[in-house]
This record gives sequence, C-alpha cells and structure tokens, in this order.
Amino acid sequence: MIKKDGRTMRRLKKLRLKFGKPLLAENSGVLLPISSPGVSPSLRRAIYLDPYEAHERKVVLNKLTKDDVVLELGAGIGFISTLCAKQIGSERVFAVEANSVMAETIKETYRLNSVLPDLTCGLLGKGNGEDVFYVEANFISSSTLQRSSSSKPTNVRRYDAREFMQRVKPTFLICDIEGGEQDLLEYISLDGVKKLCIELHPHVIGNEATSKIFQNLLEQGFYCDFLLSSGKVFFFERASPVGF
Repeated sequence: MIKKDGRTMRRLKKLRLKFGKPLLAENSGVLLPISSPGVSPSLRRAIYLDPYEAHERKVVLNKLTKDDVVLELGAGIGFISTLCAKQIGSERVFAVEANSVMAETIKETYRLNSVLPDLTCGLLGKGNGEDVFYVEANFISSSTLQRSSSSKPTNVRRYDAREFMQRVKPTFLICDIEGGEQDLLEYISLDGVKKLCIELHPHVIGNEATSKIFQNLLEQGFYCDFLLSSGKVFFFERASPVGF
C-alpha cells in the first residue's frame, strides 16, 4: 500500500508534476489552481508536493468555530480563506489582497470550491488613499516594503484599517503581509478580536520590532499558544476580548 504522505507517493507526485503538468492540486479538501498566472514555478512545486500553508492550516482546523468572523490579510492564492469558508460559510469570511495578479487567482480558487468570501483588492493602512506596493517575482513575497532590487513598484488602493476593522468586526484575524504587520498592528484596534494567527518577519523588520509586537499583544490580553505556533507563524488567543 502506498502511503498518502510517504516517499513513494512524493516521488510519484514529482514525476506527475514534471511530465503530467497538472492544473490543480488538492489540500485539505480545497482545490487549488496551480497553473494560474499568480502561481510562480517555485510556489507551484511547493503547493503540489508539500502541505501548503501547513502552519496556518493547523491553526484554522484546530481553532476556527462556527461563531467566528474571519478576516485574512494577505490572502495569497485564497487557500486559507477558502478553507475557512468551507467550514463556517462564505458570509463570515473576509479577505484582503494587494496584488491584483494574486486576486485573480484567489477568485479562481473560490470558483473551484464553490465559495465566495468577501474579497477586497487593496491593502489596509492609515487613512484611505494609495500606497506603493512592491511586487516580487515570487508573488507571495510582495510587500509594502521593498525587499529586493528586482521588485516592481505599483500603486494600489489603501483602505483605512480602523474603518475596515470596525465594519467587518472580525473575531479571528489571520495576517501574513510580509513585514507590513508592524505598522498595521500599531495603527489598528484589536478590540473584538479573540484569535490571531500571524506570520512574523524578523528577517524583514528586525528582532526588536518583532519583540515589540509580542509585547504589545501580551499587554492587550493575548497569550501565545506555542503548541499551535510553528516557525514564524504564531497563534495568539484571549479568553475575554474587549467588545466593539
């Protein structure tokens, strides 16, 4: 018998990826369009061969409940927001993505899985307006911070983060914005948020800034669940969030 996650299956998948050129991958019951323009060759390989977004997926599968309202910042290809929508319904899931190329891939992911979370193309920040967004060759590494000399600056719409949070009223915030988390968390209010899954980027913002994020979250009544946290992905929770 060939184990689903065994070496033989991985070898077979490598061969299928190389010679069969599959159009879709499946992860935790979610179909992913790995041939879409928003999926780079390296990302395509990672999605098809490995447990994609394994840390975030683990948090969602363990902590998401039917009464949650999810807001995902940095939606990538739409995997996590789709996984959430399949569990609690599309009307309770909101996603934000700044890269317009990725946004089209997200819409295709939603279509493939018959879900329709509320997708906003743009980014959250201080005040309404425009920001420069730096698009990397590996789209999921794109950021409001210029991380490489080869990145391409593009203007994107900025929505006031405080107003956006007040409108959506998320209880579960999922954040992976490639270094932008420092400025965002300093500006927004987390009142009403009781669960936070965040990928931190000390290699981008530095250890001191990353430590301040931890300190600020602890001061707001969050604690870190280290058993559910892995790598640079951390899960914070508080039992009694402050209401809106």
